[in-house]
Amino acid sequence: MKTPVLLLSLLPLAAGAQAPTLTATTPARNAVAAPRLSPVTLTFSGPVTGAADLRVHGSQWRGRRSGTSSGDGTNTLVFRPQQVFAPGEKVSVTVPASVRGSGAGGQPLTRGQVIQFVAASGPATGSYGTEQRFYTAQSSGVYAPTLADVNNDGNLDLLFTNAQTPPLGVLLRLGNGQGGFGALTTAVGPFEARKLVMADFNHDGNLDLVAAGYQGAYGLSVALGNGQGSFTPRPFIPNGGLTTAPQVGDLNADGHLDVVAVAFASQISPTPDNTLLVHLGDGLGNFTAQPGMTLPWNGGLADISLNLVDLNNDGQLDFPYFNPVAGRVETYLGNGAGGFTLATPAPAPTTTIVGVAELTGDGIPDLVCAGPANTLVLHAGNGQGGFTTTATASFPADGRQGFHTADVDADGDLDVLIGQWIVPAGGCFQKIVRLWHNNGTGTFTAGPTLSQPSGEITTGDVNNDGTLDMAVIDLHGDSFGPYIGVRLNAPLAMAPTLSSFTPATAPAGTAVTITGSNFTGATAVLIGGVPVTGFTVVNGTTITFTVPAGSPTGLVTVLTPTGQATSPAPLRNGLATRARASALPVQLFPNPAQSVVQLQLAAGTKAVQVAFYNGLGQCVRQASPALLNGTAALDLNGLAPGLYSLRLQAAQQTAVLQLVVK
Repeated sequence: MKTPVLLLSLLPLAAGAQAPTLTATTPARNAVAAPRLSPVTLTFSGPVTGAADLRVHGSQWRGRRSGTSSGDGTNTLVFRPQQVFAPGEKVSVTVPASVRGSGAGGQPLTRGQVIQFVAASGPATGSYGTEQRFYTAQSSGVYAPTLADVNNDGNLDLLFTNAQTPPLGVLLRLGNGQGGFGALTTAVGPFEARKLVMADFNHDGNLDLVAAGYQGAYGLSVALGNGQGSFTPRPFIPNGGLTTAPQVGDLNADGHLDVVAVAFASQISPTPDNTLLVHLGDGLGNFTAQPGMTLPWNGGLADISLNLVDLNNDGQLDFPYFNPVAGRVETYLGNGAGGFTLATPAPAPTTTIVGVAELTGDGIPDLVCAGPANTLVLHAGNGQGGFTTTATASFPADGRQGFHTADVDADGDLDVLIGQWIVPAGGCFQKIVRLWHNNGTGTFTAGPTLSQPSGEITTGDVNNDGTLDMAVIDLHGDSFGPYIGVRLNAPLAMAPTLSSFTPATAPAGTAVTITGSNFTGATAVLIGGVPVTGFTVVNGTTITFTVPAGSPTGLVTVLTPTGQATSPAPLRNGLATRARASALPVQLFPNPAQSVVQLQLAAGTKAVQVAFYNGLGQCVRQASPALLNGTAALDLNGLAPGLYSLRLQAAQQTAVLQLVVK
């Protein structure tokens, strides 16, 4: 039988079609000082489509980033976040398998990939000022200091957990952007909370949280944030055992963040072990539990953090795990579908894991372990999922209470902070935080030793000067009880200052003047984290700009090569209060709406841009819906219930309408 001529003509095309491969990323995988203003750029082996499917998630500002995607039909896809990354923020980029070769016969990626990196911090001396104490209203049992902007005002807020005395749960102090924090409130509770991670589980641009704890059973509490500082708990997820520190990552590269934890079994169990728990997210705040995976029992070390990282640069998230039975670190490699496989045994470190971070400057995550004689030791990653057995650096860590890595001096590499309780020879008991400066290759020199509360450590820019400040929990505290000690990182002497801007309310097209000092050479002006184009540095004390279309609102920030300055009060656009006169004929129905709202324009309208603004005047979503005879459906899924202002633009016509989302 002869093959039809038409089929023969297609055979070479089908045979030659190959799945595209991801050949380069900017920022690079595991980068630790990614430029805050740069787009995410992905280069492939051939032309691809699927730019709109890229997902970018941050851990301190707004969670899933809104932005613009481009590059379909070329070898390079680009995602430009609307809002810049926070200093030191951990970022995750998902390249889903829906990205595929362009043109007829284009094949999808073999499997999706995840790229992780850390945003750069601003110029700093790496030295810290006077400690401020923020009390926890507890006698003990406070953990997990966390810095994140939960009310979308541009200021990092302070969260921590409480597991012993009321009020139980996740507690919150809202930040004022000047290094201080407000009254203590309960974000989620009551339940015995221990560990905490912030992430955006429902893609609404607001940070949500997951905390491990006890609520009639051991498990995980997930709560969805509304972007105004409040959280709505989801059904508690029981895990069948004492649940350790949760971790968040996109395990199956579908663009939705997943949760991983370990359930700890008692030593008296007939078969003592730990169980790896994987809960796959659906992007709406729901999770599906996967079959548990047995891990070697850890000898009673209930507080295990899995440190989800890409150890072998294949775009899948992995984790190292200390197996006390074998007396070695083992690596579990992600399979891209939410599961893990134990890697083939190879020579490995033989001590417990303290942390994982890229410390040697080669783009490969490294391992910090407990060492001999009260030390911590660094084992370099080999890029294949393993680590060198010979330590490349060592730190004294007697009485260790906390460990953290961050680029505190903004030189482009991660430094090490260790919280310790020590008793000097012939001296008295002391609590300190010891800082070690990295030279970029894993060689460290001793920095300041701070008389400081000594417990779990975190960093973030709490006073909006671009530098990484420090927050440390002291479980034992002072006569007023446990507290969180906050120290501000010192900026450079020539860092800019911002004293004022006028006018305070500025719709699109308004000229704004900023006054301050050390503005010469300014590289960016931001409104609510959104870059402004076309600003003018008049002189060292004055900058002018025109508010762009879309009328962004929020804190005003000036970035220069010597540092950052941010206004204490936001610039507002006035959209929420001004009259709704419109030159663009438009209707929304139904209103209020729940999941979809219909948009009706003139039949001849060819294209429309829609921006959603929340009650704080911040843009939380943008859309360019396809129009059919002037009608389009706007997807509202993922938007928190509340009142929104919608700004629509079609050609030279604009309209601002109000929409209630139920």
